[in-house]
Amino acid sequence: MGKMWLYLGMIILLFAIVCTETNTVLSLVPPVLISPENGSTITENPPTFVWHAVEGDSCDMIYRIEIASDSTFASNSIMISTMVLLSDTTFMPQDAFVSETYYWHMCTRQNA
Repeated sequence: MGKMWLYLGMIILLFAIVCTETNTVLSLVPPVLISPENGSTITENPPTFVWHAVEGDSCDMIYRIEIASDSTFASNSIMISTMVLLSDTTFMPQDAFVSETYYWHMCTRQNA
């Protein structure tokens, strides 16, 4: 019985070391967007959005992708605003887009 508690304590300690949470907000670099490129016309609908991964603590970070019909990303123009796991570098919306101009951007943030 004593060994079981020792092993359980070691597992909890390892998890605490790997996924420690901090109260400080890190200066997070946004991912580099790959496609669709600025000014491009999509041939796949819905398009697959692709970006370069950023390095960081995957236990504490996520991506936020926003897709809007206005370049200022005014709240009434945002069609999609969703979280994506840090391990992913692609996102494909479920629904097709209507023929229009769209804008997208991303950020990396702590999963608070």
